Amino acid sequence: MSDKNPRGRTDDRFEVGTGLSAVSVPEVVLFPFDPYCVPFVRSLRVELQSPTREGEVVGYGPAGSCDALRVQYYGTVIRVGDEFRMWYLGIGDREGEDGKAHDLQVCYATSRDGIHWEKPDLGLVSYGGSTANNRVRMNGLEKEDRVYEVVIIHEPDDPDPARRFKMAFELPRYHGQLAVAFSDDGLDWHVSPKNPVGPLIEFSGITKHKGCYLLNGHGGTAASRSMEVLASYDFERWTTAPAMGLCRERFAIDPNRPINPWKPPIPLPITREVHIGASLWNRGNVILAVYGDYQWNPIHPGERRHCRIDLGLLTSPDGLHYHEPLPEYPLISATENWDTDREWDARLLQGQGFENVGDRTYYWYGLAHLGVHLATWPRDRLACVRPHEHGFRRELTPIIGLPHFVSCPIVPRQTGMRVFINLELLSEHAQVTVELCDEQFRPLLDYSGDNVIPITESGLRVPVRWKGGDTYDEEGRAIRVRVGVGGIRPEDVRVFAVYVAGA
Repeated sequence: MSDKNPRGRTDDRFEVGTGLSAVSVPEVVLFPFDPYCVPFVRSLRVELQSPTREGEVVGYGPAGSCDALRVQYYGTVIRVGDEFRMWYLGIGDREGEDGKAHDLQVCYATSRDGIHWEKPDLGLVSYGGSTANNRVRMNGLEKEDRVYEVVIIHEPDDPDPARRFKMAFELPRYHGQLAVAFSDDGLDWHVSPKNPVGPLIEFSGITKHKGCYLLNGHGGTAASRSMEVLASYDFERWTTAPAMGLCRERFAIDPNRPINPWKPPIPLPITREVHIGASLWNRGNVILAVYGDYQWNPIHPGERRHCRIDLGLLTSPDGLHYHEPLPEYPLISATENWDTDREWDARLLQGQGFENVGDRTYYWYGLAHLGVHLATWPRDRLACVRPHEHGFRRELTPIIGLPHFVSCPIVPRQTGMRVFINLELLSEHAQVTVELCDEQFRPLLDYSGDNVIPITESGLRVPVRWKGGDTYDEEGRAIRVRVGVGGIRPEDVRVFAVYVAGA
């Protein structure tokens, strides 16, 4: 038999998809702590930035209300037009009056600024003999059904108006298996008759990447809590096998038995896990994620009430593969909320909800039993890179060069490309240079070397200029962005993000 295919070629028999596929975005956001979009880094280290804690923004309701006993943010914040909308879980003090257990139900709040929230009377669900409350309606659920968590995605362009809001939720009736619902307004929901539509999973994040919905949580595959991702193209048929996004299980050989190569290693005691996966912020070419860093107390092993949950930062190119820029350093630490008189205070709960609002970045999260809280940063300044101590030693410069990073290839599809940079210069003796190279790292003459105008000012979106102008006008050619750190005091430079946009 001939080894040739019908076209007579032997080198194109198979096509195998490997690596990361390209995406089309209106603006490229390059975070220098993201190794997928910025793979080449010299003498720069990552620093996470502490947020400003704005405190509780949605708390318990008054006596008699449907969230008087608990407000729990296993939920979502979405900005629709000029309004922020929040879905969260609440328990009212009128529950149980008929002998039934106190049940978490989906509640709703709105805000104009993301800080001051109102709980509107929706008139949809009877509670305590009145519909003047902020509970959404879940058509198709029994009255006693308890909702454990809920994440929502809004697609205003869905051709079916009844499915423009999509919800994933968890019920005890399905033993932790995934359930979904749909709505035209986010208030009056209809659960899918196909429920449960996926396997066991407890989740906190959802996004859509290249036409595929991705749900992020921890499930039943690993021995410990590990980040797992389910995928679906229609929101009702989900993979039963998850993608493993982040796992902290460790294995070793038992020192008390002879080494036997035929016996597998045994698991070491688990001290850190990933709690309910990560909440996701899809920025187009990169997905930022905040995950629950679940830490057992070695003095009280196995006792959940003594565990601690910080919130950590991850990046992902596709919603499946994740990288931790600074492992085991929290983005938001639970320690600042720890009151030893209350058992659950040291547990933070990530929720689905990020927004850039003016010159600030907002992120909503929860304390275990203490309402919805807000953390803010200067816009896109969750983390930065700055030179290593050895990165600005003059005797090493001829050997390793000045601190810098180089991006992945970027292909402009139109003329008039501009570059902006988010940076902080802590002294007048520091500066940053931005050059353009081709895909093979060769400097483009008009955008490199002596044609570069160094940046000597701080800002959230400082325009990059070259001596020949401030735009790159060749379309269809792959370029890379190279950012260098210099000056007399390069250690005073912090770079947070680079933006590649249209003119």
